[in-house]
Amino acid sequence: MQPEPLSERDFFDLTPETVPFERVVPNHKATVDSDTPIEEPPKRSPLRDRILKGSSDKPRDTRAKPAKKSVPNVPGQFVEPLTDFYNGAAMLLMPFKPAVSMAIIGPARTPTQEELEQSADIPSVAENCARAWDEAAQRSESVRRMIDGFLTVGVWGALIAAHVPILVAVAGDNPKFNPAAAMEAMLRKQQEAGTDQ
Repeated sequence: MQPEPLSERDFFDLTPETVPFERVVPNHKATVDSDTPIEEPPKRSPLRDRILKGSSDKPRDTRAKPAKKSVPNVPGQFVEPLTDFYNGAAMLLMPFKPAVSMAIIGPARTPTQEELEQSADIPSVAENCARAWDEAAQRSESVRRMIDGFLTVGVWGALIAAHVPILVAVAGDNPKFNPAAAMEAMLRKQQEAGTDQ
């Protein structure tokens, strides 16, 4: 005999009842049988425990962090120092990579005939890069802080800058590190390549 199908009304007549439940705590040290004990899991290392818990022996540093340096937003403030940096990098690269050096200090674009007649000042690639960084700095406080920190000469920067003339003089004796000789060699190669065509 089959039970009668339930109707909607039967569902409304249902009442909740509590069922007795006994919580059983498992004994992890129990044995399968009295002769063969279960092996205990290997102990974890203290370092792993510290990493997992996210704590360490040292107390957490709750001191307030210093406020970030605020750099004023002045349009064009980084153009000149960054242009000088790019030009200096080009001079340092001259003995090793004269083509790269010339690309940095060369004009950013080919001048038009009108600009040539008026002797207009064409910006160099270095100046274009500096202006692009300056525009980014005007829009972002973090970029301003980064550039300001980069351009601020610290104690070590001043010490290195003081020794650069000595290094240049020492390197000047070696024809390999002579910027003028490197420029001459590059121009000679360009001229030879032009006459071969």
